[in-house]
Amino acid sequence: MFSILTAVVVILILVAGYIAYKIRISPARKRLPRNTEKITREQASDVINRTSPFRADMEFAKATELGGESVKKVTFPPLDFSTEDQTEIVLLPKNPQWIFAYWNIFEKTVKDFEAQYGNNSWNISQALLQVYNHTEDSMHEILINDYANNWYLQVNPDSYYTVILGRRFPCGKFVELAVSNKVQTAAADISTIIDKDWLPINECWKVCKDYTAGISSQEFMDK
Repeated sequence: MFSILTAVVVILILVAGYIAYKIRISPARKRLPRNTEKITREQASDVINRTSPFRADMEFAKATELGGESVKKVTFPPLDFSTEDQTEIVLLPKNPQWIFAYWNIFEKTVKDFEAQYGNNSWNISQALLQVYNHTEDSMHEILINDYANNWYLQVNPDSYYTVILGRRFPCGKFVELAVSNKVQTAAADISTIIDKDWLPINECWKVCKDYTAGISSQEFMDK
């Protein structure tokens, strides 16, 4: 009896050891090669770079099979942020008292400027903005530096503006480089225009006090 029990115990131990061994060497438990994680990261980085909208030569180069039809390689042209190499200035109204101006000065503009007015003429001239208020028919100048490409302009509410980007020589001569778009600033107070379908509260009360109880909605609207 004792020998049979011992044999059963030994068999159980051997079976348990065999199962543990198979589990340890199974494919799911195998250690991945050291370079597997590195390769995966490199491949992911390559996919991100190739599909990034900030790369000029980006492309979706992966061909797959969808519904039995092959998706061909598609190459996207470089992003083009400027259609013309010309100096320009743009105005964006921020609120009734402020306008944001930004500009681009291309290298060709500087070369043409010095070709016309002489060597080093760009450096000896002063960059400035001429701010025109068309509503009040007035103009004032703002001196800027050559490192700036944008400026906040303090202005008047409910007015039309344009800005000229240019340079002034020590002798007083002004040279225009670019003229901005024309913008209008918002009003700084409540509009004086009253829409009959959207009356202010005080106007509604003026209308309501002339009615008696039982008046219909249609009669109220007709009033």
